[in-house]
Amino acid sequence: MTASREPGGASRRTLLRLGPVALLTWLCSRRALAEPLQSEVFTGLRAMSELALGLRRGELSPVQWQDEMERLVAGLDLAEAHRALDLPRVAEALAPLPDDRPRVRELGFEALDEALREAGVRTRLFALGPGRAIVPHAHHGMVSMHWVLHGALHGRHFDRLEQSRTHVVMRPTIDAVLRPGAATSISDERDNIHWFVAVEGPAFTLDVIVSHLRPDGAHGRVYLDPDAAVPQGGDRLRVPIIAPAEARRRYGRA
Repeated sequence: MTASREPGGASRRTLLRLGPVALLTWLCSRRALAEPLQSEVFTGLRAMSELALGLRRGELSPVQWQDEMERLVAGLDLAEAHRALDLPRVAEALAPLPDDRPRVRELGFEALDEALREAGVRTRLFALGPGRAIVPHAHHGMVSMHWVLHGALHGRHFDRLEQSRTHVVMRPTIDAVLRPGAATSISDERDNIHWFVAVEGPAFTLDVIVSHLRPDGAHGRVYLDPDAAVPQGGDRLRVPIIAPAEARRRYGRA
């Protein structure tokens, strides 16, 4: 799922601290951070923003962005990350969790927001109760990465091969239990369809999102019904597109 090659550029550990520090900032009602820690946040933000800007300028392909982000996450020191988090407090702040979907929160960075906006990067915290799901869906014109912070998710990905008004043709690519420190990513080119079920929870992920990559092309998401898939030969599956509410009804609870 991730490669072992070391990324260039800014410190990998510094970049990866951005997520936990952002969570801590949000939980503490944007309380000021200690100056050394704040400096590391700015360093990490610049590195993350540069990846997004490189993608928008065409210096990185979407698949290269996926590889770089997953390489960064592969070097995460979880013990260090957890020292920056108070997960019980996260759970308390987000409770009660929905019964058929994740609770999603934008993460505010105050002085860092401007740099994030310039690069078009968004970060979101996803929280899932046990047995609850991020239902199967596909995206257009964006890349994103789910980084598992706590709990465990059954993660499934598929390549989108074709799409019509009513169906998607896809093939499976990833089927794994994702534990803290693991990450998966999507782009139009690879692993575009994803589906996560919390098998140990509550489960928390941090999403890093770069959207509107094709302003004149398709955008948004489509929800899918994998249980109604029709084999097309080999590993190809033809899957109906369904409404969001129907996707949550069928797949929101395991």
